[in-house]
Amino acid sequence: MADLSQETNQLCFLINAYNKIGHLLTESQEYDKAIRVYKKMLKVCWMQADTQNEIRVYEMLAVQYFYK
Repeated sequence: MADLSQETNQLCFLINAYNKIGHLLTESQEYDKAIRVYKKMLKVCWMQADTQNEIRVYEMLAVQYFYK
């Protein structure tokens, strides 16, 4: 159980890290790189069945494609 909890915490940390990196890339107008980061974030959301963050990723991807 402890290993599962630790893995879940690491995946949550990874989602937050991808989110922050994506925002930084968006602010620096590097939309292609931000798209790649958000797609990686989406894969982690799928692994965790995290629908809330999945929806956020789709919204962020839409913004990237709009400005690209």
